Amino acid sequence: MALEDYFPTFVKYAEKAKASITRNPNDAVDYLIKYELSDYFGKDASAVDRASLRSGLEKTLEESRKKYSDELDGFIRKTGSKGSAMLNMYQQLHGYITGASGWYIAGAGLVLGGIKALWELPSMYKYLKKSHDWYGAMTHYLLTPVRSVLPVVGPALEAGAFERMVMKKVMKEAKYNFIKKYGDYTPASNLAQERMKMKIGDVIFDAEESRKAA
Repeated sequence: MALEDYFPTFVKYAEKAKASITRNPNDAVDYLIKYELSDYFGKDASAVDRASLRSGLEKTLEESRKKYSDELDGFIRKTGSKGSAMLNMYQQLHGYITGASGWYIAGAGLVLGGIKALWELPSMYKYLKKSHDWYGAMTHYLLTPVRSVLPVVGPALEAGAFERMVMKKVMKEAKYNFIKKYGDYTPASNLAQERMKMKIGDVIFDAEESRKAA
């Protein structure tokens, strides 16, 4: 059996993390189709419908992606963020090699993490002004000191943390904009059941009104 059969929640979040890390539109679309919008692409949908819906989702994702392009791709913000994170990784490695105190390594990591956070403030302000993603921003800042002191892997995770936060918001907005465009999903069987519950007179009236309109 596949890993997903045993740990479906873990696999779901792993694929979401992958989509936010790679920032590949296809990864994001595949994740949304598989986990967030699966009803629209299920067995009730034809191949033509699925292709059309996927095209619509890709367009919606690209629109959200463009909305936050400055925050995702800003050169000045990325230079400072990644530079401080990589410097933190270097100082950790150097500290472990030279036998520096763990307190010194952690303290230097916190200082560099704080510098990174301050460097990101202008971009964070612009991002929050557009997104109102207070939860994402709060989580990002709470995890910054944790990632900054984790040995080696922590700074590597911190280097792309801002982009991951924004990309998760991009996927979330794409999902809700897709639903807004195509409507809440209702299985065909449910539509039939609702139709059967209608009084016969209402059905005849609807049919007559449709004929007159035509």
